[in-house]
Amino acid sequence: MSWEKIDYETAKREFSIIDHENELYPNTAPYLVWGKQPSPTYEDPCERMRVFVHRGDLKVDKLEFDTNHFIDPVADMLIIDGNLVIEGDLDVEQLDVGTPGYLCVRGNLTARDLFLTSQFEVIVWGDIHIQDIVLAGEFAGGQLRCKGDLKASIFVIEEYIIYCGGRLEGTLYAAVNPHQDPNFAYEITVKGGDEQEVIKVCFDEEEDAFWLLHLPDGVSPEEFDSSEELRPYAILSSSVQDEYGGGGYSVSAVKPLVKQYGLATFTGNEKQ
Repeated sequence: MSWEKIDYETAKREFSIIDHENELYPNTAPYLVWGKQPSPTYEDPCERMRVFVHRGDLKVDKLEFDTNHFIDPVADMLIIDGNLVIEGDLDVEQLDVGTPGYLCVRGNLTARDLFLTSQFEVIVWGDIHIQDIVLAGEFAGGQLRCKGDLKASIFVIEEYIIYCGGRLEGTLYAAVNPHQDPNFAYEITVKGGDEQEVIKVCFDEEEDAFWLLHLPDGVSPEEFDSSEELRPYAILSSSVQDEYGGGGYSVSAVKPLVKQYGLATFTGNEKQ
């Protein structure tokens, strides 16, 4: 594996990482974070930004981003000038709001699972094919964006941006707060194919169960007397419901279960 360190201006010029024609661009502009202080402008060089490029296709066991940087190599932005195959997971663990992370793939992206959170952005010029599950949430500017098709078995998103220039395939759950306008809970744009069905799920804050609940339209968790009555409406499979610790954001709480049980975390997939 060979990484080449480049500056952000070279990344823009040589790899067109800001590509408005194809609607592929960072949601959080790097100049706002790494530009000259205290008054960054569009022209400011991002001299402190750590950018690495891999020229050609790349295959790795896993890829991790921890709080404010990729772990190996230590970087703020990785550019793959080709296809990226991750045999395991892309695992983002951003424990606080720090600096964004960017993964830019000039070809196709393939992985087993994607765990995305906070300010992390994935921008792909080809297709994204995820074998099992995409968990994405706790919005602070993050996004999953591709020019081609986007495919996974199951998506669970909460306050996250998804843009797909081709077709989107998979079961898509969007976690919403039943007391808020659900249109503010997620932003999904699919340019190719039919409009994607979004299955809206919510939390049970009163019972402190925080299961992801697929309730009938117009029904709220407060209408049930106990968390036991809510079990049949959970999208988590019955075998893992008791292990769901709840608390905090739903996507973060589900992540350990997905790592342990995979697709069997969710109802209808128990035998897989």
